Amino acid sequence: MVQARLQHIVFGEWVPAVLGEALAARYGLLPKRDGYTRYDPSVDATLLNEFAGAALRFGHTIVNRRFYLLNANWSKAGFETLTGRFFAPFPTRKALWDQVARGLVRQPMTAFSRDVRDVDFFSAAISEYPLGNASMGPTIACIAVDSLGRLKWGDRFYYEHAGQAGSFTPAQLRTIRQTTLAKVICEDTEGTHWIQRNVFLLPREENPVAHCSDIPDIDVNAWVE
Repeated sequence: MVQARLQHIVFGEWVPAVLGEALAARYGLLPKRDGYTRYDPSVDATLLNEFAGAALRFGHTIVNRRFYLLNANWSKAGFETLTGRFFAPFPTRKALWDQVARGLVRQPMTAFSRDVRDVDFFSAAISEYPLGNASMGPTIACIAVDSLGRLKWGDRFYYEHAGQAGSFTPAQLRTIRQTTLAKVICEDTEGTHWIQRNVFLLPREENPVAHCSDIPDIDVNAWVE
């Protein structure tokens, strides 16, 4: 169940946020609204070295230098620097984790650098202009689409696949599809009562802030036999 919820967050929220919903939909990477998918044994599920070693590292370019700490009212309570926490990643106070989590979902990411100094794969790829609503350029997007497709269609344990040992029932799959990272943050941080529904995007009219009690949760009764 935990792995299925993680996969749903990755493919349902993170993938459209970084690839853009149109591109993710075009290549069949978005979760289905209902029903099942089918495992394809002809798909090689191993990752491209270019994806693991370079393309997915695009995320390093959008890490902020400062991580703002937001209190339960979403007001700034201070900040932590990346350099200050790089070799001391574990705050001594649990409350700090809650503030960091709230800060991460409200702070805009750092933009790509457009200054290409060294034309090797990684530096050139991250210097491309992002595609539409994507967070990456065409080269990284091409590699990401290929690799994410391998992880989805070539993994017989992917949570939406039917006909596999351990495939979920329709009722279980329906409730797994209600999973959002917003709800996870609501449940796992103290003092968080309001949050935008999609935490991979900043709050705006089409991504409104909601009370945690109004965000659907998983129904474990679907596993009762």
